[in-house]
Amino acid sequence: SRYSVDGSLSANVDLTGTRASPELDISGSVEGAKVGQVTVAQVTLNGRYRDRRVIGTLDLRQRDTLVANVTASYPYNLSLESVAQRRLPDDSMRVTVRSRDVDLGLVESFSPAIRRASGRFSADMDFSGLAKGPQLSGNATIVDGRATLPNLGIALDRVNADLVARHDTLYFNRFSVVSGDEPGDSLWIAGTLTHP
Repeated sequence: SRYSVDGSLSANVDLTGTRASPELDISGSVEGAKVGQVTVAQVTLNGRYRDRRVIGTLDLRQRDTLVANVTASYPYNLSLESVAQRRLPDDSMRVTVRSRDVDLGLVESFSPAIRRASGRFSADMDFSGLAKGPQLSGNATIVDGRATLPNLGIALDRVNADLVARHDTLYFNRFSVVSGDEPGDSLWIAGTLTHP
C-alpha cells in the first residue's frame, strides 16, 4: 500500500575532524509531518558523533505539548576509512523514552481513527546494556483512559494499566479495559511476559 508524506524539514549538519576520526554535529526539526492519516505537529532532533559513539535526543510535540523525549547513546564506528567492524557489540548502549503525565486527549490529533480520547499516560523506559544484548527496564501507566475507534465501531472505557519491565521481563501489575455493558465486554490481565 502507498502512503502520502507531507511536512516541512529543516536541518543543520557540521562535519569536522579527520577521515579516521570524524566529528559530526546535527540538529533539525520536522514541522507538520503527515504520513498517511498520522499527523505529528513537531519533531526536533539534536545529535553528535565523537570517539565512535552516536549521542542524540529527540522530542515529539503535539499541540505545543511535549509528548515524548527520547535520548540515545550508541557505539558505532563512522570512520570514513575502511574498518573491520562498524558495529561495536561489546560496548555499552542506552535508549531512554520518557513521557510525563501526558493527556491522552492528544492522541486524537495524531489520527482521525481515534476520537473522544481522555485519561493520563506516563512512561519511563530504558533499553540499555551491551550493544549485543541490551535489556528493557522501566514502567508505564495509563489512568482512566477512554477512546473511541469509529472505523472499528469500538468504544474503550476505563482503561487502566500499570506495567513494569525488569531484565527483559514485562510485569502486568494491572491491565484492564471495558468496551460495553455486558459481562463479557471487559478484559483484565495480570501476569508476566518474559523474553526467551
